[in-house]
Order: sequence, then C-alpha cells, then structure tokens
Amino acid sequence: ARELDSHFTPRPHLQYLSDRITQAVIDVENGKSRFLAVSMPPRMGKTHLSTFHTPLWLLRKHSDWNIGLISYDGSLVTSWGRAIRRAVEAGGLGLEIAKDAGAVTEWETTRGGSVLSRTWRGQLTGRGVKVLIVDDPVKDTADASSKTSREAVWDWWKSVAQTRFEPPVLVIVVMTRWHEDDLTGRLLS
Repeated sequence: ARELDSHFTPRPHLQYLSDRITQAVIDVENGKSRFLAVSMPPRMGKTHLSTFHTPLWLLRKHSDWNIGLISYDGSLVTSWGRAIRRAVEAGGLGLEIAKDAGAVTEWETTRGGSVLSRTWRGQLTGRGVKVLIVDDPVKDTADASSKTSREAVWDWWKSVAQTRFEPPVLVIVVMTRWHEDDLTGRLLS
C-alpha cells in the first residue's frame, strides 16, 4: 500500500491486519488453508486494504493464483476489479494482463492467475479460487436483521463458495458486524 500510495498511512489497526494477512499467505504457501474474519466499523480502511492492496500484492507474489472478490453490491465489486486491473495496466508491478483477458469483472494474468469480481448472488460455477475475499455480503443493519437474507448468504457460502476452493485456500471475510448471526458469526461458531 505504501509503495502504490504515498499518502497511505499505516495506522496501527491496518498494520495489524496486514501482518495477519501476510502470515496467512505464508501458511497457504506452506500448504495450510487459512480463514480470516475481519470485523471493523465502517470507514476504517479494511476494505481498501483487503480488496485492493491485498489482491495486487498477491498477484505480484503469485500471478498464477485465482482470486475471487465478492460483495453484496455489483457496482462496488466491479469497481474493485477495475481498480486492480488499472493498477496492473499502469505497469511497474511486474504483472501483465492476458491480451484476451476479458472484462473488468473477470480478467487473467499472462501467468494463468485471475481476478473474478461478483456479487454473492452472481455466478461462480465452473471457476475455482485460491483466494476468496468476501467483503460486506450484507448491505446494512436492515439487511443483516433479515433472517431470510442471512439464510440466503449462508446457503451461498455452503453450496457455492466452499465448492470453489482450490486448496490450500486463503479466505478473508471482511464486514461490519450488524448481527450476531451474520456470515462471520456463523463461521466463527
């Protein structure tokens, strides 16, 4: 983050998160799957670090890894994929996008890795992920308070997300906790 953004301030909570992600990646490199739950209030920098800087860093280290970015909002998750792609296209990162790479919501590196940006309601069938970053699977407290919404996200997790893993896998679930029975709550229990 500091390399790409001279204004990035490594606040203590973001340094802590960065250190945990770094250790999780080392574990995955050594054959151990890792699952991280990141719970912070809104506007703390968790999304920018997790959905922009982390995928870029991972692609630089492992340009053959498949990365899935998931959220409740299609335009939001598309903007993450677009921002990562623009950073790669700008050059200087040692990465190249395949000439037939596809759209901002689904593109590949020249070394076989990819970035797939989807809502959790979107299509993942037929695609595997080495890294899955789920950021804000619910919109707000009203959505999180809906048992129907919570069940739908949980059903997606069990029937879609988990079936896409390419072990060893890194999964990062990032969200503001609006309800004790949300995705993070169920994963932790």
